[in-house]
Amino acid sequence: MIEVKELKKAIKESTYIVIISVIIGFAVNLLHPNGFILISKEEYNNKRIVLISSEEAQIKHTGSTGIFIDSRSKEEYYDAHINGAIHIPAEPESTSMQKIKANLSILKQQKEPVIYCSGTSCGTSEILAKRLMQMGFSRHIYIIKHGFPEWRSEGYPVEYDTTEEIIRYDHDKK
Repeated sequence: MIEVKELKKAIKESTYIVIISVIIGFAVNLLHPNGFILISKEEYNNKRIVLISSEEAQIKHTGSTGIFIDSRSKEEYYDAHINGAIHIPAEPESTSMQKIKANLSILKQQKEPVIYCSGTSCGTSEILAKRLMQMGFSRHIYIIKHGFPEWRSEGYPVEYDTTEEIIRYDHDKK
C-alpha cells in the first residue's frame, strides 16, 4: 500500500511538472514566429474584415479578382453602383438574408468579396460582412473604406440603372 507521505510527494512533483510545462509552452508560443494567438472567435472573425482604399478595390475590379457587393438601399443601388456589383442590402435583415441565400453560388466563387456602402460613416458594409461571417463565410472580406462616393469621385467605372435596365457608363471612355 502507498503511504500518505509518498502520495503527497508524488502529487507535489506532478504539480511542479505541470506548472513548468505550462510556462515552457507559453514561452515557446511567445517566441515562435507562428505561435498561437489567444483571442476570441469574434475578434478573430473581425480581423478577417479588411478595410481597403478605392484604389486597392479598383485593382481587384480590373483584375476580376473581386465580387463587388453593394450594401446600400435598393434605390441607391439603382441610382448608380460599381460595374458588375451585386445588390445585397444590409438592412432589413430578412431581405439581406434572402439576398445572401439567392447569391450564394456567386459568393462561393474563389473571388474575394468587396463590400461598399454610402460613405465612411455608414455601417452597412460592416453589418453585411459580419452577417456573412456568421453564415460560415471563411475568407477575408474587404470593405471599401470611403465607400461608393470615393469610388465615383476617383472616376472608376459605374453603372446606372434607373429603369431596372442597366446602362453602362465607363468614366475613362467619356
